[in-house]
Amino acid sequence: MERAMQHAIARAQSSGALHKLTSTAQTCVHEGAPYLLLTLNRVEKPQGAVKPEADSTAAPKKNPFAEENLEADLIVQDVHGTHNLLLNKFNVVDEHLVLTTKSFDDQATPLLARDLHALWTCIQELDALGFFNCGHESGASQPHKHMQLITHRSTLSYLNTPLDELPWMHRARVFAESTPGVARGTIFSVPWFPFRHGFIWHDAASAVDPHAAGEQLHAAASSLLAALHPASYNLLLTRSLLLVVPRRARKTADGIEINSMGFAGSFLVREAAHAARFAAEGPFRILADVTFPLS
Repeated sequence: MERAMQHAIARAQSSGALHKLTSTAQTCVHEGAPYLLLTLNRVEKPQGAVKPEADSTAAPKKNPFAEENLEADLIVQDVHGTHNLLLNKFNVVDEHLVLTTKSFDDQATPLLARDLHALWTCIQELDALGFFNCGHESGASQPHKHMQLITHRSTLSYLNTPLDELPWMHRARVFAESTPGVARGTIFSVPWFPFRHGFIWHDAASAVDPHAAGEQLHAAASSLLAALHPASYNLLLTRSLLLVVPRRARKTADGIEINSMGFAGSFLVREAAHAARFAAEGPFRILADVTFPLS
């Protein structure tokens, strides 16, 4: 899969199918944890502003993820006969991929075991963070069900850190491993997130095969959704953690759009004023604007 991804990137760059949106990167620190803030260069902003997850369609009424509409140069490979792995056409960081269902499923519906089976396979083979923006308020911009992946090296290269995953997810994993009462398979929360959320410290890596891992992850995701009752939410998946954050708004009152990557500590903004707000208030206050308060 790694080789297929690199071949697809080279092919798409050569043909012009892949459009890199350049940005200015800042590594910031809040409450001892570094996070990544990317500001799109104004010259790169297309009319109609591409969303942070940039689901790539020039014709809004056409489903870009339908089999008959897929751009050949963006296809990485088939995954388990149920999903297509594609390059994200408008990418901000390198190696940003989209994992779509072959047949139409609604983006507002939860991930099925087969979705998590495919996502887990890609996470393992590409060393990536997987995420899913579910529902209108989550930051999703296409109705055809799709998950996304960003390889760790694409984001960690900006942060100059020895960690093998984004610092916020690393911090949550260390918390799970060191906190009495947090056991594998049980729901826990972290004290530095001032909004409703739930983590599960999963053990999918020990499953006998990717199919069994998908079933295990589906059970974990279902328990989080049953506990949180979200209409829209962001789901993030790493090799050891599953996170669900219910959403009440897709952007802040002043227009900062947040998708799943924000809860891993990676943000994309389009305006200098938005970057200044991060510096003044920190990311958790901004995330609180689009989530639900702790009950």
